[in-house]
Amino acid sequence: MPPAALLVVSFAAGIAAQKAACFPLPFLVAVSAVLLLASLLAVPRRTAFALLVLVLTVSLGMTAFGTGKGRGSSFEPPGFVSSIRDHFVSAPGDILPEPYSGLLGSMVLGSGASPPPESVKENFTRTGTVHLLVASGLHLSILTGFLISLFRLLGLPGRWGAAAALLFAFGYVLITGAHPSIIRAFFMVSMAVMADILGRENDPLSSLSLAALLLLAVDPNNLFRVGFQLSFAATAGLLYLAPILEKNLSLGTPLSISLAPYLMTMPIILFNFSRLSIVAPLVNILIAPWIGIVMIMGFCSVVFAPLGRIISFALLPALAAMNWLVGFFSRLPFASINLKAPSILLVSGYYAGLIWLSLKVRSGRFKLNSGHFLVLALFIVSVFVWSPANDPNELAVSVIDVGQGDSIFIESPSGRNMLIDCGTAYAGRKAVVPFLRKKGVNELDLVVITHSHSDHAGGFPLVEREFRVENVLMSGIGRVGEAIDLGGGAVAGILGPLEASSNENDNSIILRLSYGSFSMLFVGDLERGGEEKLISGGAAIKSDVLKVGHHGSGTSSTAAFLRRVMPSVSIISVGGKNRFGHPSEKALERLRSVGSRIFRTDLDGTVVVRTDGKTFSVATGRRPRPFSVSR
Repeated sequence: MPPAALLVVSFAAGIAAQKAACFPLPFLVAVSAVLLLASLLAVPRRTAFALLVLVLTVSLGMTAFGTGKGRGSSFEPPGFVSSIRDHFVSAPGDILPEPYSGLLGSMVLGSGASPPPESVKENFTRTGTVHLLVASGLHLSILTGFLISLFRLLGLPGRWGAAAALLFAFGYVLITGAHPSIIRAFFMVSMAVMADILGRENDPLSSLSLAALLLLAVDPNNLFRVGFQLSFAATAGLLYLAPILEKNLSLGTPLSISLAPYLMTMPIILFNFSRLSIVAPLVNILIAPWIGIVMIMGFCSVVFAPLGRIISFALLPALAAMNWLVGFFSRLPFASINLKAPSILLVSGYYAGLIWLSLKVRSGRFKLNSGHFLVLALFIVSVFVWSPANDPNELAVSVIDVGQGDSIFIESPSGRNMLIDCGTAYAGRKAVVPFLRKKGVNELDLVVITHSHSDHAGGFPLVEREFRVENVLMSGIGRVGEAIDLGGGAVAGILGPLEASSNENDNSIILRLSYGSFSMLFVGDLERGGEEKLISGGAAIKSDVLKVGHHGSGTSSTAAFLRRVMPSVSIISVGGKNRFGHPSEKALERLRSVGSRIFRTDLDGTVVVRTDGKTFSVATGRRPRPFSVSR
């Protein structure tokens, strides 16, 4: 491992340690000063000096994070750069129809500057090729290499051609937003070009390490940004792991350059997105041979507008073929699966095992056979598929923070699940689907849409596309008195609506979930009229927990209704500072008057109720408010 890489690992370890420990800044400065002095004194003793420098680097990483440098920083390009970018962004639409214009714009300028259609982005995400739609080192390397070759072909002196290519690369960095991945690529390309000009040997791993050190020194919070992690992990895979796979395991160049970044980024993707693309290595192999040509043709068509329409005749079939290929693989049922996010410990174990294995293979002391292959497969399965089994005696109800809307996820002791409402279309994409992925959900046994309003049903189409939905229950379909058996002793009884109403809120499906002696009532957006009908109908609605109706509106949770329910805990799903003024202070006061402890998603984030059928507890996602009840 190059010395620069050791320094990066030490500096990053210091940043992570300080985030966890939060030592006072004066203490860190004093420690760094002492270590610096000790390092200078230890210069004659090489081993002691090297060790002290590594420890000093850890301390400097802690100090850098402790100063809070770069938090919340963002890059705003100069006005003239924005004008150039806007001109380039509009170019694909002038020469190509959708979705190919959006696909081209994303591939050349990145999805941040030119977002592709949502369906295209989803297909690329499912197949593990979404990196092609983000301005990254791949884009910069292809385009810079093309320009250097072009300048040489035109007879431009080497140094002038290299300088012109680097000037272009710098402009590309500004236009695409100067993200960590593109800055990393610019630094590495610059180092490679300078080494060529000076007649020196380029060390890509050292360049990568120095780029990481630079970005972390400028902004230590880069370490915790997914784009930074993926960019450096993928590049490290290409530079370090791919040659080992190709040379020592004889996997061949296409497979090696596709598999190495996949192995390096897999735990990061799982940890952050709980999603694994099974087909990614294969799709990347199929696309790799012609991605460079598409990138160069696309760049020329965007920058050299007069030639754009001419180039588009060759570019359109290539983009169409790529879009079809990615779309085909994305539609395969096994293309992408959701897994529970692994813990930091498991991710660390994976990387430790991968590094150890690569060192063994590189040294020639490891020969892959069927037994080794089986052990490796089991190792990967144990790290990423294994997760602590659900408690067979526990029922969990998560009131998801979806803003102004409703979505509740229920996990029964048997492992069966139920989703009540899906929030708005926006909340479905930003909250509900990510939440279910984090849970490792691939299939929903039952989705209940309490009524047709968009803040309850708007996210359902996306949920239905993303997950296998076995059964759907909508307002008017279920009959009062029916019971939904979730297994393991958990049962959801349908209590309403008793009859159709002109008020859609009073048509909400009403469910009472019971498990042992625990019960929880879900009333959708039920208002005063619906509550009165429920009471007069004689329904057994007394419950330990109430999912408050209509987001805490003043027209819901009447005093008579609450006296029948008598909830120990009430949970309100509501958006912060919403235009409806929810929750109503009158409704809150009525809830307090029956002695109910109130939780709100706008203040507490996602609220989770867990019970073994005898006692139950409540935990929140945004601020620690643990609450337990023994019965």
